[in-house]
Amino acid sequence: MSSKMRVALAVFLGLLLVLLTSTAFVWPDHTVAWATVLEAGILAVAALFAWSQLAETRELRLAQTRPYVVAYIHPNPIAHTILDLVIANVGKTVARSIRLSVTPPLSDASGPAASFPGSHWAAFDSGIPTLAPGQQLSCLWAQSTTVLAENATAPKHHSVTITYAGDPPSRRTYSDEYALDVGAFFGLMRVAAKTQDDEVRALEAIRDVLGRWTESDGVRTYTEGLVEHRDRRDEEIRTLLKRPESEGGSTSDPEKSEP
Repeated sequence: MSSKMRVALAVFLGLLLVLLTSTAFVWPDHTVAWATVLEAGILAVAALFAWSQLAETRELRLAQTRPYVVAYIHPNPIAHTILDLVIANVGKTVARSIRLSVTPPLSDASGPAASFPGSHWAAFDSGIPTLAPGQQLSCLWAQSTTVLAENATAPKHHSVTITYAGDPPSRRTYSDEYALDVGAFFGLMRVAAKTQDDEVRALEAIRDVLGRWTESDGVRTYTEGLVEHRDRRDEEIRTLLKRPESEGGSTSDPEKSEP
């Protein structure tokens, strides 16, 4: 229940009590009259309290099930010097007809284009049709080494206003404003962690190196199990011992030979 409705209901109940009180003076039995007025007042207060509680319960239920579309800046997980703009629905229901309004306005010198020339996300113009609960979209927002440089002219602070609508039964329209402050990341220190992307790049580098190796030119490699390696080496030694001395072999016992 809105505050205006509560005030209107309280005024109505007050007028009703005044009317009953004035009527009680003309009733023959004043005891019964005042008891009636008192009972009506108690019932009116109880009705007002129940209505208020019901309205608050409904508002709480809507607040718990409504969409919440938020915007924030987050360091890119791959390149820590790049900052991403993240638009996410952290609510429980679908957000629809999402519109973004950025202040100061985006231009070649303000926003992503200041760090990445020519970049512009279409969602700033046409909006986002829907965001499911837990869904998020992100785009490059700033290169910290560019925006936070001493001679940088691009604004470090923006504010974004997000308007969006919820699903039935309320179909309410919401509007929230968030601060996008690149300056808050100045001096931020992070520990570089290897990710799957680093693993992929390392494997691709190995693939490129192996691709340049051939049997006729370069290094030829192969893998072999430990048991297979020992058996092959033993066979090579036996073959070498059976060869005549004229072919480079040896007839002496390798175990009794001098080291």
